[in-house]
Amino acid sequence: MEQCIFCQIIAGKVPAKKLYEDDDVVAILDIYPASAGHLLLLPKNHCQTVEELDSEIFSHMGVISQRLTVAMIANLKADGVSVIVQNGAGAEQKAPHFIMHIIPRYKDDKLQLQIPRTEVSKKEIDALYKNLKPMIEQTISGQKLK
Repeated sequence: MEQCIFCQIIAGKVPAKKLYEDDDVVAILDIYPASAGHLLLLPKNHCQTVEELDSEIFSHMGVISQRLTVAMIANLKADGVSVIVQNGAGAEQKAPHFIMHIIPRYKDDKLQLQIPRTEVSKKEIDALYKNLKPMIEQTISGQKLK
């Protein structure tokens, strides 16, 4: 997609610090990093959300993110790594391209990536389970993955 900044980076029309590239994905240093070494792992084919992403590419991104994580922990002496996907406006996705953020974490890095924990009743959990279980089974068994 011509107007997508990430597609322009992938095409070499906009400079970026590419740390990894293969036929399907590219990893670049984020120019607005949450911490030193924050990478953006991008599929080369334009898509905005995980629903649009080819399932084999998504699986490949998982493998590559694991390898990048190992490299960052070893070379940057990170205490851990957060791998984050913000999928859709409701998840605060800002970019017009699917991105897997790979963020090295350090003991006192001050990053606030907290998921609030809300207590719910057994009745609420049971109702949610009863609602979701058949829909998920139908979606996964009846849907041809891209």
